[in-house]
Amino acid sequence: MKKLFSKSIKRIIEKWAVNEWKVAFSCLIIALALPIVLNTRYLLSVMTICCVNSILAVSLNMLTGYLGITSLGHAAFYGLGAYTAAILGTRFELNIIVTLPAGMIIAGIAAFLLGLAAIRAPSRHLAIITLGFCEIVKIVELNWFSFTGGANGIHSVPRISLLGWDLSGKYAKYYLALFLLILTISTISLIMHSKIGRAIYSIRDNEIAAESMGVNVFSYKLFVFTFSAMFAGLAGAFYAHHFSYVSPLSFTFEQSIVLLSMVILGGIGSMPGTIIGAIILSLLPELLRDFTTWRQVIYGAIIVILMVARPSGMLGKYNFKHIRQQVKYSKLLTKNENKPLEKMTG
Repeated sequence: MKKLFSKSIKRIIEKWAVNEWKVAFSCLIIALALPIVLNTRYLLSVMTICCVNSILAVSLNMLTGYLGITSLGHAAFYGLGAYTAAILGTRFELNIIVTLPAGMIIAGIAAFLLGLAAIRAPSRHLAIITLGFCEIVKIVELNWFSFTGGANGIHSVPRISLLGWDLSGKYAKYYLALFLLILTISTISLIMHSKIGRAIYSIRDNEIAAESMGVNVFSYKLFVFTFSAMFAGLAGAFYAHHFSYVSPLSFTFEQSIVLLSMVILGGIGSMPGTIIGAIILSLLPELLRDFTTWRQVIYGAIIVILMVARPSGMLGKYNFKHIRQQVKYSKLLTKNENKPLEKMTG
């Protein structure tokens, strides 16, 4: 039974890998059509949060999966983006044309400055450094009452609008979140399929060998650390406008662990897997709302079961590029074996 299940999964993955663009296009069509099916404000709000968490998970996967650096402070950059948008929106009445890029820039600057001091540290040490940074940001958000509102947070963040158009409706917010997710996926994919991406992979696989081949390890690490933080800031800025409220309790170390769990559950280094992991861990709390007493226990048990069943994550051990090459090679072998032997003419 187990072998049959494994073979079925293998066939599905092979078809997915061979038809990757078709699958991606089908997923896009489904995502665009979701509001027709989920025609309630609550369900669309849940799917909007799925998009936000997917942005966070994909950006963290760039750092953890593609570069091999574990971060326990991704929520700090998420929070910096959210507070930047909230402050600019409430105090200066600026709209998303300014607040979204500003959230990215502030988060990027913070990551750049932190990276200058800490990026040379080994991965496990850097994980502790990012954890400490996350706690520092939380303490500042809690205690700088005149600027951040303290534990009360910032209320009445302006609704989403663009060039006079009100985008705060249930459909508009979902489609904007989906657009930001597609933008994040496209940008990171373009980078990882370029010369920069090859250098990043080489650092992950063997840092010493990459450096000996002329790769500037420090610069690439700093670039990825900063770039991933910028997209976390983008997600945070959208979050602030989506809920019209930000609080320090939304951007704690625990949130960083949840984001890292999304990456691990989906499969470290797998973008499709990371998105699946983000969607699952975004939907689980909503699906378990009726189990008020046992919700956290069930939530934890489901994660444990999934990780025991798939230790490398849902799609972690699958390299779609290699699978496509293997399928192509096996088809070529089969084709050659089926050819009738030609008579030798002398």
